[in-house]
Amino acid sequence: MPALPGCFFQGETVEEALKNVIEAIEAHLQVLREEGQEFPGEGEVLLAKVEV
Repeated sequence: MPALPGCFFQGETVEEALKNVIEAIEAHLQVLREEGQEFPGEGEVLLAKVEV
């Protein structure tokens, strides 16, 4: 996740990954808050559909 370096997530299904990303972001932001670090600003978002 480019906007939050060091924040990673995964899931066995898309639904599980989406649930896990919310938990990962919340936990990552909590650590930043506890350490007195600034939250990163909004970054560029790229959405793309690829076919394999």
